[in-house]
Amino acid sequence: PVPKLFWAVSVLLGIGLWAVVLAPETRSSAVVWLEVMAGAAVIPVLWRAKERQQEQLITGLLVGGLLIGAFALLQCSIIFPHLAQLPQATRVEEAIHEVASGRRALGTFPLSNFLAGYLAMLLPMAVGLSRQRLRQWWRWALAVSCAVVAGVAFLLTQSLGGFLALLAGSAIALLPHQRTGRLWLSWLVTTTVLMGVLFAVRPTLRAFAHTHNPFRNRLTYWRVTTDVIREHPLRGAGLGQFHQRYRQLRPAGAPLVIHAHNCFLEWWAELGLPGLLAWLWVVWEVLRAARRTPWLAVAAWAFVLHNLVDASLYTSHDGDIHHHDQI
Repeated sequence: PVPKLFWAVSVLLGIGLWAVVLAPETRSSAVVWLEVMAGAAVIPVLWRAKERQQEQLITGLLVGGLLIGAFALLQCSIIFPHLAQLPQATRVEEAIHEVASGRRALGTFPLSNFLAGYLAMLLPMAVGLSRQRLRQWWRWALAVSCAVVAGVAFLLTQSLGGFLALLAGSAIALLPHQRTGRLWLSWLVTTTVLMGVLFAVRPTLRAFAHTHNPFRNRLTYWRVTTDVIREHPLRGAGLGQFHQRYRQLRPAGAPLVIHAHNCFLEWWAELGLPGLLAWLWVVWEVLRAARRTPWLAVAAWAFVLHNLVDASLYTSHDGDIHHHDQI
């Protein structure tokens, strides 16, 4: 279904460009359009790549995932313990000490959740390829190594959103292919154990009244986002303008963020109803095209579900993060 996917992405790009014209700050909106929208335009090109080109792309992704995962392990085992012991005067920011004390893996990403969202897509690919008979032995070894290292790094992110996205994505994608009771029992046990351990090691998940409780704060983000949508439900507030409207509409004491932690609501808030419909079309075509390959379907579903509660879609332009409240 490449032609339909191509048209879906083209419509989204066109609506995004129109939103840049309508935005109060055209320059900043244009930057966001180039980063996010131009990235989306690559999807149909990759889909039409030849088999050899696809193999080269997958090899690059596995190498990148292996390196990022290894760096995340280095952070949690050596770098973070050292940073946590530094005296107050030598800390660059209190936030660095907070991250180091929690020892949640970051890799090369600004937030643990972004690393979790990336690995939730990469892990199914690595696991799926490790179970296949590849033509070159070293590709198989690379897939296995990436699956092991990235899997450990994924657990060290302690990301509730990442865990749930991968688990739910696996269930949805594998349902048409696997109907054995043993598999689903294993899935249920894995989900129960992961959630139990995560809630045990992260006290803020259990304290709803805590200022950094992710459940409470996400409800605030989404309530403010609906207020932004009500202002301009059809044409939107302009691409990349959500954080400006959020600052003005957020209740007193609410965390300061630059994304809605739900890409569907944020597309609606910035691009209006046509932008939301175009994005739903793109998502539908990607999921429909990926369903033929189980591990690719898991990766696609994990990405979509993770962006229902987070903002890994916008990783490329999140250098300026005023506040992070990770789930």
